[in-house]
Amino acid sequence: HWMVHSFPTRRSSDLDNHTPGQEDTGLNYGTANMPLTFGAFRDMFIVYLAGDPAYTARAKQVAARLGHNLTTQINEHGAHMGGMHYIEASFSALVSNMLLLRQAGIADFFADDAKHGSRLTKFAEFMMHALTPPDPRFGNIRKMIATGDGSYESADRYGVLATGFAQANPALSARLMGAWTQNGRHHAAMFGSSVMKVDDELPAKDPALGSATFPGYYSVLRAGWGTPHETAVWFINGDWYRDHKHPGDGGEVIIYALS
Repeated sequence: HWMVHSFPTRRSSDLDNHTPGQEDTGLNYGTANMPLTFGAFRDMFIVYLAGDPAYTARAKQVAARLGHNLTTQINEHGAHMGGMHYIEASFSALVSNMLLLRQAGIADFFADDAKHGSRLTKFAEFMMHALTPPDPRFGNIRKMIATGDGSYESADRYGVLATGFAQANPALSARLMGAWTQNGRHHAAMFGSSVMKVDDELPAKDPALGSATFPGYYSVLRAGWGTPHETAVWFINGDWYRDHKHPGDGGEVIIYALS
């Protein structure tokens, strides 16, 4: 529950006590995704102003921060730190600024993914392997598994990543578009409308998923992809996953049996 308080008139030096993003105030920044999101909104406006001489150098600093934030969120195996729903809060901000930096001609994290341990490529696989078999509760589209503070749901990040990788890795991009389609071609507006981020005319291909493991988060055993008896079992078994994670989430087993 959110609570709104009326603050009395304060000295300007006291305002930092309840204004997000200020340093050395003792303010709790919230869950792990929140300070990353606060900073990303600031960086977004810096990149918007990259053509202004006063912001050119600052825009280059954004690229360095995104590289750091990438390794903060995603480990060397592609596992994200957040519950499936709350990946949106931190990753949507990150990938949106990556698209902006590329458009501004400052940095291309998709073409240069190998320089960062191929984390974006591995994360794309991590996200695709989180897709359930077609679920009759939701019109037989594939949903993401529910971990932490979240529900079975769809996400725009498949289409956004597909657009990011369209030139650098067309094969991966096509599989991501296939995942986005099978996940319901979902759009969202957590960090600006994904209608402006997803090229929905890109070619799509069945992601053709099997079994996989992503140390730090989960392992999945899957059989019969795309058949009437598709079965998948996830084991939540890692401690890199920490944002919006409850004590009971470690060791959770999720089973979809025979479609």
